[in-house]
Formats: sequence, C-alpha cells, structure tokens
Amino acid sequence: MTWPASVWNALSAASFYPALVPVVFGTLNYFKVWLPNEDDVRRRCSAHREFLNEKINKALSRILVQATSLRAADLRGAPPKEPDLIADHTTEVFRVFRIHSALDATEATLHRTHTLLLVTAVMGVFCLVGAFVLADLRPHFTIAALLIFVLQACSVLRVRGALKRLSGYESET
Repeated sequence: MTWPASVWNALSAASFYPALVPVVFGTLNYFKVWLPNEDDVRRRCSAHREFLNEKINKALSRILVQATSLRAADLRGAPPKEPDLIADHTTEVFRVFRIHSALDATEATLHRTHTLLLVTAVMGVFCLVGAFVLADLRPHFTIAALLIFVLQACSVLRVRGALKRLSGYESET
C-alpha cells in the first residue's frame, strides 16, 4: 500500500509536532490528577487488605468463641434460624482471596502503566530526534509517535478502569 504523495509530505512536514505529543503526554501523567501516585494506590490497597483481613479475623473469632461452648454439629447451624458459621467463614475467605488478587492486579497495572509512560516518553524523544536528523524518515517517525500516543492514552484509560474497580471494592466491603 502506498500513500499519496500529499499525505506523505504532510506527515513529513508535521513530524515534529506528533513526536512531541508522547513526550509531553508521558511526562504530564506524572503531574496530573488523571493518573494517581503509586504510593497513594498502594496505601489504599493496603488499608483495604487490612480491613478485609479484620473481617476474616472477626468471623474466625466468632467460630472459636462458639466452638468452646458448642458441639461441632452446632457450629454448622441450621440456616436461616441458626447461622452456619463454618460455611459463612469459608465463603468470606474465598471472597477476600478474590479481592486480594484484584488489589494486587490494580497495583501491578498502575506500576506497569507508570513504567510504560516513562518508556514511551523516551521513545517520543527518539522520534523527535529522529525527525530532526533523518529527514527521509520523518513520516515514519510521525506515525510511530502517533501510535505511541495512542498506547499511552489506552494505558491511562486502563488505569482509570482499575481505579474504578478499586473504588467499587472499597465501597462494596
């Protein structure tokens, strides 16, 4: 596929501006509110983990308190009048494990995105320098810079989705 000469020449003439976009966008993400600080998210996830662990501890404590005064069969209860303490605890443990995994994934997503933005900003610098030095390849650098920007924007949107899920976990439990 060959592009018309007018499009190719326009890409060549404007190659400096698109090459600046990934550099500017990649560095702005470290200073703007649409991408949170890693330490802030780590603190939120840790606080939520502690909250969930405390819920598990309370459920286990209820079982242990009941175990001293009841037989093992009584701990299983007869729902809905008498709660099944063992089943309730097991269900809660599995739910907490799932949320713990999701919190780990949120932290990993944010860390990978920060790293990706740094790498893509450096790639944007290379596109800018390449556009200055290699005039024949300017259209290629323009296309590369625009693709880098799309990658940056998608990664920021992914983090926003992960933070929305984190907020959902915080309000759900």
